[in-house]
Amino acid sequence: MDGKVLMRAMRVTTMLMAFTLVGVFMVSCADRRDKLPDILYGDEYRVWYVDFDNDDRWHLCFYFNKDGTWKILDQDPQDSLHKHVERCQFWTERWRLENDTTLVLGETAWKVRVVSPTELKLCLDTITMILQPIVYNPVHKQGKYGEFIGKTVGYFLSYHRFYSNLMVVAGKPGKPRAIRVDYPSDSLTIELAPAEFKHIKLFDEFQEWDTTLAKKENIAQIRVYKNDSLIDEIPWSERSKYREIKY
Repeated sequence: MDGKVLMRAMRVTTMLMAFTLVGVFMVSCADRRDKLPDILYGDEYRVWYVDFDNDDRWHLCFYFNKDGTWKILDQDPQDSLHKHVERCQFWTERWRLENDTTLVLGETAWKVRVVSPTELKLCLDTITMILQPIVYNPVHKQGKYGEFIGKTVGYFLSYHRFYSNLMVVAGKPGKPRAIRVDYPSDSLTIELAPAEFKHIKLFDEFQEWDTTLAKKENIAQIRVYKNDSLIDEIPWSERSKYREIKY
């Protein structure tokens, strides 16, 4: 009788251990599913190197946005980001997760083999891609740029390098108003306005100002736009509450 009780106890223990292992496995999968999006796009979006080679002057990058946008970018030797010119016009610039281990880029399903804050390994048949994050935090915080007032545009860009477009914008025709910096999401734009321009032409009928000279201008005011709406201005002015600029 005691032997039967012992055998039954052992059987129950074995079953409980099996259920425990299954539970741990399920929790592990859930953690992986929850962790992958956070790592992929961070708070809003994140840019990753693709098969980074330190000897290359240009680097291929992937951009992932929380809203499902995926873009292929090129990083030039000055660390600026540009749209990849060799991309196929039929590619869909979207990403999605099909399950815990499949990341769909455009219409191609990649198996995710490694997930960590410093590396993603994607596999397709015999092809493997290693993604490494560019260290950059794009999330805007109110008033965060105050320390750059009085500094040069070039100094600002050295701390916010991963822009997709840099240009001088006009106020009145032919007259410069500010230096505009666009970031890869196409939703965040920063305008750097000097009190007066001392390096670029004060009038250019073609509005083709030299951005290299523009980097030498000193910043007197910074305006931040999200989806073309003004969300911050340093120093802040009352009239800005009612102002919105469209491009």
